[in-house]
Amino acid sequence: MLTRTVVVITIGVGLVQLATPRAFNKATPIDVERAVIVGSNSSRALTESAPVATVTPATVLVAAIHASVTRVASHWPPLATLVKWRPTTLVENGVVDDEAMASCAIGHRDREAATRHAGTRDVDEVELATLERSADIQVVLERHG
Repeated sequence: MLTRTVVVITIGVGLVQLATPRAFNKATPIDVERAVIVGSNSSRALTESAPVATVTPATVLVAAIHASVTRVASHWPPLATLVKWRPTTLVENGVVDDEAMASCAIGHRDREAATRHAGTRDVDEVELATLERSADIQVVLERHG
């Protein structure tokens, strides 16, 4: 059961990584996979399509693996990169990276909204705009003076 659970979680996290960070709002790939498996297992147990005695230990194991992996990932950046989204630079020194924006499914209106929220309408005033792991766009304006 442990091996199968680890394989399923690993494949699931990999598949979720193929989506864009904004597809799942602020959830990381491992969070999405945990939610899907726990929800599916709970549903199967509630509808009696799988024995509670089998589903419960598997669900507890998924939760334990999630807790362990996220705890280790908070201290070990290579693992964090595998199970969470990577920050992506969208604008640097006023230059918009259209390829990066497209790969993250960020439209120009999304970027413009983040820029306005930071206090400017002019992309030339943006030193750095990054799509963070949280799916938020963080904007750093150039310092004048």
